[in-house]
Amino acid sequence: MNATITTFSLVLFACFSAMGTTSYAQVPNGGFEDWTDHGNYTEPTGWLTYNEVPTPGGPTVEAGTPGHPGSFHAVITTRQFTGWTMAIQGWISAGTSSAHAGFPFGQRPGSLTGQWQYAIQPADTGQVLVAFTK
Repeated sequence: MNATITTFSLVLFACFSAMGTTSYAQVPNGGFEDWTDHGNYTEPTGWLTYNEVPTPGGPTVEAGTPGHPGSFHAVITTRQFTGWTMAIQGWISAGTSSAHAGFPFGQRPGSLTGQWQYAIQPADTGQVLVAFTK
């Protein structure tokens, strides 16, 4: 089974942070400086990806350089397998398990800042979603 990379590629330059009125809370590993080696794949520490799904074209989330402001950023790529109608989406979410996506934050944020770069191609879509839930 051959894999081809779809034309969707999203590069996240992140140092996402939420600013409270009286305190500051950093998104865990928001600068993508720490990566965990799982043997067959790596992923940013404290983030969920689909990298555990073996794809002949490579992982859907990889470390890229240079970062902003650090050494690394996350490169997110959707992979399309030859002969398959569905692609494996490049996806990343803060958290440690699908049951616990996200991270605790007990303040009311005054702002959220970060950077992203999107290499748009025909028929591409991309999304960055931030949600606060109670």
